[in-house]
Amino acid sequence: MTRYALVALAVLASAPYLSAQSAGHHATAAKPTIVLVHGAWADASGWYDVTRALQDRGYKVVAVQNSLFSYAKDIETTKRVLDAQQGPLVVVGHSYGGAVITAAAAGNPNVKSLVYVDAFAPDSGEALGALLQRYPDLGLGRAPRRRAGLEDSAVLVRPRNAGSRDQSGARALHGEADECARDGGADGASRVHRAAAGHRPGHRERESIACR
Repeated sequence: MTRYALVALAVLASAPYLSAQSAGHHATAAKPTIVLVHGAWADASGWYDVTRALQDRGYKVVAVQNSLFSYAKDIETTKRVLDAQQGPLVVVGHSYGGAVITAAAAGNPNVKSLVYVDAFAPDSGEALGALLQRYPDLGLGRAPRRRAGLEDSAVLVRPRNAGSRDQSGARALHGEADECARDGGADGASRVHRAAAGHRPGHRERESIACR
């Protein structure tokens, strides 16, 4: 996540404090707790840098660890975390986590702001499935495939749908693909861009690796 996104989060999080000051209140308003919700194919550790940056600014930060077993379960887990907090809350969702926070925060009077970071942002009460049906290409970008197909000679990258669960290919023959592998006389790649570079909070916007 860029420093600009962090600053935006900090400003949003401090909005209740600023409002109290502008209204002439003499009592210092408590800073809200920041609740971070990760997306699919990720976990709470992806918020590490964001958490530290916000803590350095004086915020209490809670990173939710969802199981990703089901959408309903993730909503339940996130809702339980929100209900356990005291005081005002700013809830941040990344990617799939945006849909989770919309549902989990509904009806919670302590939630003052919802922040969507490269995320699904359904309306309150709108099901994620309905959103995907309306916009079938939403969130389904192209990403490098890390398994080789039977017809591949060099174990390099092949585009596939990032949302696919298809694990077809020569798993038994090739196993996990090496991004920089060479096979026989095939030339190896000099540089390979990682899947979803720039999408997750812990990734750089353009991340690539140099092959030796």
